Amino acid sequence: MTVSLSDKIVFIPVQCVSVPYKILSLHWLNTRLLGLLSTSEQFHLMDVRTGDQLESLDITCARLVYQTQFFKSLATGGNVSPALSLAGEMAVYGSVTSFTNQMLMVGASSFHVLVIRSWTERLEHLLRSDKVISAMMLGLEFYEDPGRALVGLRGSRERKCNLISLRLVGILKKFLESALTTRFPVEGGMNTLTKYFNEIVPPCVDLCVKLDQIDLLFDTVWATFNQDPFSTAVYLECLEPYILSDQLTRLPTSIVQQFVTHYGARNKFEGLEACLTHLAVDCLDIHQAMSICQEHNLFDAIIYIYNNAMLDYITPVEKLLRVLATIKLSDEEVRLGNKLLVYVSQCLAGRAYPHGDIPRERVKQVKYDVYSTITILNARNSDAEENVSYPHLHALLMFDTQVRH
Repeated sequence: MTVSLSDKIVFIPVQCVSVPYKILSLHWLNTRLLGLLSTSEQFHLMDVRTGDQLESLDITCARLVYQTQFFKSLATGGNVSPALSLAGEMAVYGSVTSFTNQMLMVGASSFHVLVIRSWTERLEHLLRSDKVISAMMLGLEFYEDPGRALVGLRGSRERKCNLISLRLVGILKKFLESALTTRFPVEGGMNTLTKYFNEIVPPCVDLCVKLDQIDLLFDTVWATFNQDPFSTAVYLECLEPYILSDQLTRLPTSIVQQFVTHYGARNKFEGLEACLTHLAVDCLDIHQAMSICQEHNLFDAIIYIYNNAMLDYITPVEKLLRVLATIKLSDEEVRLGNKLLVYVSQCLAGRAYPHGDIPRERVKQVKYDVYSTITILNARNSDAEENVSYPHLHALLMFDTQVRH
């Protein structure tokens, strides 16, 4: 679409979209926003570059004035074609117009103005309605796509993100001040508290992670929700998806200790093991982590801690092979044997277990150490009468890397 303005030609690229309604009139509000009025008197606000509908509003209460009399030409005896007369039933070109960010409409007995709120006004509207969580979620939408049609937000993408982040941090801090005081449920039992914290804690954690406000997450947010056992539990469990996606790889050791204790008490050992293998080892309480891993056979985490905390790639092989040598092979031990075979394969390929890569300067030594261990002629600490040649190779040959572990 090309619009002539004085001696300049402004070209506005418009995304081709189809809409499930008949258009009564169309109005440019600015270079990013398009207002559509449908025949059912519904106003639709569209982003012209993406084709997304940003808002819709029922304006039937305005009772728009249509141009029926003009098109029927009553002054000349109605001497018009049936087609033109029918068009008059839907013609509103003189009743609706736009001016900057406003839509002006003439009703049967009143005059109406639709004004597009700026991004800050939209947030304030939700805050005045005490919809703080909704305001934070809307603000995150602005932050993740600052190029969308936001009124009142100008400048580079970095500047827009900084302004939005600053506003959202202010909203969050103010919300935290009342989360466990004036907003706290005064009645209800465990279910009420659990429901309340499940509604407010995840958005706060999500906001901090997406805004990269990690210090705020582990300082003010943690200090607030650590005051109640229910909110503490929800907070700790909220961290899991961000740890597994490597958005959070470093946590304060004090929080990791509570995380490990909480997951152990809830018997969430699968989730605990997965999280431990994604956390930086210098954040862990090694004694606590190894104790719970050995007690509950969290072998992936045991291997990870040996490899990364102690730079030891041999002990996991020897230790787990000794475990296999002293028991009859149940389904659990077969799973362990297959897991161990994959670990050896990863080491010999220069890959870290269960994910990632071995530091380049250590690859050669790791390959040599692991190869030497599995091809050892006689196992250490074995009884003479039970001693067989190449015991580790014999043990590994019982398993299959193709079996899922």
